[in-house]
Amino acid sequence: MVYSNGDAYLGSYKNGVRAGTGICKFALTGSIYKGEWRDDKPMGNGILFTLPNEIIEGRFDGYRVMDGQIKILFTNGEFYEGNSKSTLRNANGMHYYLNGDFYDGEWVNDRRVGRGRLFFQEGAKL
Repeated sequence: MVYSNGDAYLGSYKNGVRAGTGICKFALTGSIYKGEWRDDKPMGNGILFTLPNEIIEGRFDGYRVMDGQIKILFTNGEFYEGNSKSTLRNANGMHYYLNGDFYDGEWVNDRRVGRGRLFFQEGAKL
């Protein structure tokens, strides 16, 4: 289905609205959402491919990523897997850096804080 605003959707419908599983390319942003739908909105588990090329996997409530477990592949190639709040890294999670280093520990509003360990590509550990 191609909507009048240019959005293109392929998937399930219930009572004339998007429901079940489907994939939608949003004309306005160029983003693509693949996952669960309810009441014509992304709802539940899904993956959002954003421009410029960031990939977010998590649970969605409408057009918002819900707090909780999330996976993000950033535009610079770095990867985070862990908890989020308000789409920011919060609580515990692992962040993998491009140079091979990774951090496993606590986060508050996208900043490493509290208890954690930083592992370096060469095998050293802080």
